Amino acid sequence: TKTKLPTLEGLLDTLNNLEALSQDLLIKPVDIHDLSINGFTLPNLGPVQLTDAASIQLASRIGIPGSVFGWLKENQPEEAQKVLEARWYGHYLPAKKDSELLIRARDLDGLKVRAVLTNRYGIIDSRDVVAAAIAALPNHLTNTAIGGMRADAWLDPVSGRVSVKGILNENVSGTEKDPHSWGICISNDECGGGSAVMDLLYNRIFCTNQFTGLGLGKRRQTHLLGKEGIEGFNDRVNDWLGSQIQNRRSSFES
Repeated sequence: TKTKLPTLEGLLDTLNNLEALSQDLLIKPVDIHDLSINGFTLPNLGPVQLTDAASIQLASRIGIPGSVFGWLKENQPEEAQKVLEARWYGHYLPAKKDSELLIRARDLDGLKVRAVLTNRYGIIDSRDVVAAAIAALPNHLTNTAIGGMRADAWLDPVSGRVSVKGILNENVSGTEKDPHSWGICISNDECGGGSAVMDLLYNRIFCTNQFTGLGLGKRRQTHLLGKEGIEGFNDRVNDWLGSQIQNRRSSFES
C-alpha cells in the first residue's frame, strides 16, 4: 500500500513536537562525571544515556577514531571503556577542562544525548529549514502532499535528520503531452552530520529522468552561522528561494 507523503506544514508540526522534547546545554568537560561508553552524568540532568552515534562522536572529538571506537564498543566493550577513560582523563580533560561542549539531548523513551558538539556549532534545526521554506513558498504549496515518481520524505526523530525530495504541484506548465512541474529538495542534520541544503526540483514527465534541471542554484548553509545567527539564515533562504520562484510564480499558481 502506497503511503501518502506528508505536506511541508505537516512535517513542520512533527518537528515542532520533537523540539518540545529537546534540551541543549553548554557544559564544561570538567563538569561531566561518571563517563562511560554508554553515558555520563550532567549537572541538573543527572545520569543520561548516549546514543551509539553520540558515543562515537564523543570518542572522535577526544581523539579516538570513530570507526575503531565503534568496533570496540560492539565487540570489546571493556576495552572500549579503558580506551575512552585513558583518552578523556589522560589527554582531553587536562587540555580542555575549561572549554565548552554543546550537548544536544532529546527525550524519546527516556532522555538521551544525541550529539556532543563544540560550542562553535551553529544550531540550524530541521524545523528552521522547513519553516524557512514554508515562509518563502506560495501558501497553497506548503499544504500540498509531496509527490512525484521518485518522491521521498523521511525523518529520524532522534538525530533530527530530515530529507525531503518531491513535487509540490503537478502539471503546472508545458504541453499536455509533456507537462512540467516543480518541487523542492531539503536536507539537514541537527547533530553534526552535514549542512542544511535546499534546492528546487524541475520535473518533466516526458523525460526518462523524472527529476531534471536541478542546476537551478542550490543553497547550502554550514552549521557555522556567523554573527547574524538563525535570523540571517532565514533571510538568506527567503531571498534565495524568492528569487528562484519569482519568474515561475505563474506556473506555481496555475
